[in-house]
Amino acid sequence: MRETAMSTAGREPEEAAHLYGPHFAPLQERHPFSGHQGPLILGHEFMGRVVALGPGVVELAVGQRVAVGAGMCYPVPEGCSDEAAARALEPALLIAVDVDARRLERAAVLGASQLVQAGAEDVLQALRQLTDGEGPELVIEASGAASAPALALAAAQRGGRVLLVGLQAEPRALDLHAAVVREIELLTTNAHVSPVDLPEALALLSREELAKQVIDRVIPLERLVPDGLLALAEGQAHGKILLDPQS
Repeated sequence: MRETAMSTAGREPEEAAHLYGPHFAPLQERHPFSGHQGPLILGHEFMGRVVALGPGVVELAVGQRVAVGAGMCYPVPEGCSDEAAARALEPALLIAVDVDARRLERAAVLGASQLVQAGAEDVLQALRQLTDGEGPELVIEASGAASAPALALAAAQRGGRVLLVGLQAEPRALDLHAAVVREIELLTTNAHVSPVDLPEALALLSREELAKQVIDRVIPLERLVPDGLLALAEGQAHGKILLDPQS
């Protein structure tokens, strides 16, 4: 496959700088899943075109546009741009929580009906006020912040669900007694296990103009470190950063 667009992930600056890794690319021992031992070229969110087929491949064709995820290639629907493919039911109340005001503004454009700025206000109190004291039915934690999993469990309403997406730097203590008593359903996902997530995301991106609203910038490959990894590490990126390997 020849790559046509790539996206940086929030964990990559930490892996590259060894801030608290490398967890996904171990240098001194073999990876527990892949068996690989570093070094490793970073990057796992990308798409491109098929240039050759291996034996027994019948689902794809040479020249076809595909997105890569969960160890497989998925056809990109017509109408889904390369930029959208590299990023792969509206609720009655959608609350966005972030420390960055610009990201909250973008969340509002994308459909968030209420905004809560962490650090400027008490997040737990704000979530309860916005939900008539009950708490959200579903809390999605995607930041990876140290205190976020415990906050998510405390914020969810009785019988609610918490979905953990953000990756933690180290093990965290959680009040599982309270979670069990309040019957909170705890789920996790990283979009790398289930082959269902990516095809559904690509179908959504082919129908909506989401990609243009979540992309912060598109940079050439040689600017990856100063304009990509450093921007992420320093909190200067307010959306996804894409790399164009052809420029």
